[in-house]
Amino acid sequence: MKIDGFQPHNIYASFSKEGKEEKSAQTSAEQTGSTDRVEISAEAADLGEAARLSQKITDASNETDRTERLAEIKKQVQGGTYRVSADKVAGSMLGRRIDRQV
Repeated sequence: MKIDGFQPHNIYASFSKEGKEEKSAQTSAEQTGSTDRVEISAEAADLGEAARLSQKITDASNETDRTERLAEIKKQVQGGTYRVSADKVAGSMLGRRIDRQV
């Protein structure tokens, strides 16, 4: 692949300019005494807390489902009735292989 007009010193110059602009912005803020702040409303804090609680409930539910499923599989294995789907195993293996390549 060939990229026409590529000149590495242009990249360096771009980053050098950005660094100078950042520095001058910092100096301006220091001189004026202004600072950036973020304030989160009570409503937003409540929504965040609700989201965290909802996630905890979902995680607990998933853990319960997983525990029940594992107990069911263990019972089937011990009873000799557990059957593995070759299609599901192959599909899962191929899916992981494809994910790794992408």
